[in-house]
Amino acid sequence: MNHNGILTKLVKLNWCSLGIGAKTGNSKYKIPIWSHIFFKSVQIMALQNNSRRIMPYSFLQRLPKSGDATTTGFTLLFSPEPCFLVTSSAWAINPGICPTVSNNFQRWNQRPQALWWSAIGTLKLAPKRVLRSWAARRLRVAFVESLRKCGYSQDGVRISVNKKNGVFHQPSLKGTVQIFANNPSLIKMRNHDLMKQMDFTVQLLIKKLTETGSKNSRNRFDYSGRHQGKDKKRTF
Repeated sequence: MNHNGILTKLVKLNWCSLGIGAKTGNSKYKIPIWSHIFFKSVQIMALQNNSRRIMPYSFLQRLPKSGDATTTGFTLLFSPEPCFLVTSSAWAINPGICPTVSNNFQRWNQRPQALWWSAIGTLKLAPKRVLRSWAARRLRVAFVESLRKCGYSQDGVRISVNKKNGVFHQPSLKGTVQIFANNPSLIKMRNHDLMKQMDFTVQLLIKKLTETGSKNSRNRFDYSGRHQGKDKKRTF
């Protein structure tokens, strides 16, 4: 029996020992709120024990690109390993504050070979949220289009390519990518210029992911080194 089944049985035994749910005459005991909290915590623990290891946010590396942040308008971080994003760092440390954390772990385990990515706007881009959301949406559309040009779906799955000898499949992309819209130049940048920058960035990203994916990641990263400490704060 796995950890999930054992912990679930322990919770049921705990409820039975307290008489929760047992009827007495016309009355019925109500399940106290602490039981719901305890059961939810047990579910999260079981999912974490049975799930693949998710690395901290500090495992993400900055992807080198042509030009500076003023010309590109965005910054891309990547890792061949599954990592927590900056937007999930809070509930990664304290899962109890996120009501959907169990569903997040289940989705992660159901797609072990997928490329997980997101794009967000930062305060450096603009103080107004509507501009940050609009810029992040531009990056998402450009990133998906660049992946398609390189023969990948939006999840990093390699699309079949026709050759003389038939149809073959190349390895799909795996890992974590987070794109930050962090420069005001992105607001006035034309779509043609943005796609040019994104195409170059995605080509370099694919090269990096395929190179590191073919190697043993445990030899590439030192698990006993600085990555095991607290995540370093990054400003974008």
